[in-house]
Amino acid sequence: MWISQENENSQGQAGREAPSQARAQTLDRLKRKFPKSARILKKKDYYILSKSSSRLLGNFIIVDYRLGSAKAARLGITVSRKYGRAHMRNRFKRVVREAYRHCYFEIPSNLEINVSPRMPYCILSKEIVLTDLRLLISKIML
Repeated sequence: MWISQENENSQGQAGREAPSQARAQTLDRLKRKFPKSARILKKKDYYILSKSSSRLLGNFIIVDYRLGSAKAARLGITVSRKYGRAHMRNRFKRVVREAYRHCYFEIPSNLEINVSPRMPYCILSKEIVLTDLRLLISKIML
């Protein structure tokens, strides 16, 4: 079927809609609460943290931490395949991120944390991880 050049792109764009303004604002707000500067992203940073860190064990999570010279507190999350399938590992990461957002202002600004699950195949809620994280952070601050 032949389509004239002036109408060529109109059929390709007919089914696509731009994201709503409310959704775009929600995404921006979430990015502001957990920006890249608040995450441990590089392999080198994880390596330095693992070599020069201390470890605390909670009931459900393990926290490796280091008081570094960072400008803001940073979070890393490590979940191995032993924990479970991909959807379970992703859920653990989402729950930990949400718990971290809730207690972000209680964390010292120069603290770097790496969180791992303590038990494989353990379904956790945000409240469980939040209480564990707050308990471990209070131990770090002592």
